[in-house]
Amino acid sequence: TVVTFCYNPLKDGRKDAFIKNLESVQIQTGVLLEHLIIDGASTDGTIDFLTAYSNTQYDIRIMSKSDTGIYEAMNRGIALSQGKYVIFLNTDDYYHCPDGIARSVKVLEENDCSFTFSPINPIGPHTQHSPHRNPQRRLHKFFLFCTLPHPSMLFRRTALVETDGYDETYRLAADYDMMLRMVSEGHKACFVNCCFATFLASGFSQQNRELNVMEKARIGRNFHNKVFGTKLTDTEA
Repeated sequence: TVVTFCYNPLKDGRKDAFIKNLESVQIQTGVLLEHLIIDGASTDGTIDFLTAYSNTQYDIRIMSKSDTGIYEAMNRGIALSQGKYVIFLNTDDYYHCPDGIARSVKVLEENDCSFTFSPINPIGPHTQHSPHRNPQRRLHKFFLFCTLPHPSMLFRRTALVETDGYDETYRLAADYDMMLRMVSEGHKACFVNCCFATFLASGFSQQNRELNVMEKARIGRNFHNKVFGTKLTDTEA
């Protein structure tokens, strides 16, 4: 299941990007998949646009209901997904390689992993030296900040359910929190040497960097307290 979450993308002038997203899912090869759209009760014609979209090799399912933010939408995607595996693809993001998901499934199955991670192509200002381009070289930074972007990560659905998904009390850094919980609970990750996704690196978290840093500090403090018994202050975190 490819999960895409959105709210009024047409109103925000992202129709062309959304079409690119949809088409990049439809051209994936070597897998049987569904594209699950979790819409936050858009009022800009998004549902009519999606309903009329005809370039479909794979099923597109739409769930439209108001939500409190990104992570509630992602948790709904997990709950509603019918696939054995789940991967999240933002509205503005797309796959530039048609066999990326299939290659990730192969590595995951052969190595009995809970999730895979891959390089990703970020577009936007100041992305030339982004750690997302070579995440396997930045794993020593993993416990300081999450180096793994979710558009290039394939999860076993059972692993997401066992980890209780995303903590919706966070607005920006729940993915970092979930990754630390998965690792601390013994879930295994495997690297896939295939850059197959492009993502826009100027989204909500980039526009709210101070809040993002504060949430990650809180998560890091809680993680160190739990795993290492090290009680950090907010300033130390």
